[in-house]
Amino acid sequence: MTKATQNTPAKATEKKSTAALVPETKEVLSITSKKEGFRRCGIAHSEKERHYDPTSPDFPFDDYDVATLMAEPMLVVSIRAVPVEVNDTSD
Repeated sequence: MTKATQNTPAKATEKKSTAALVPETKEVLSITSKKEGFRRCGIAHSEKERHYDPTSPDFPFDDYDVATLMAEPMLVVSIRAVPVEVNDTSD
């Protein structure tokens, strides 16, 4: 007669959290102009990419403006995930 063995691993493995490795992100409206200073929706847009946070009280566009910007062929407009900036409050 053979002795029954239990199905228990010799050493339990633990899953490590990757939350610390993946930065927190937020969605922003990203706008780049094909021509420096091109104006649309009351703003002169730059050839350098600029991010606008739609959750900010200072967000300069309403829904109609966002649709207008996205339809404008002189602008490259997208919604992107960018890392959240961590404010260091230590003295």
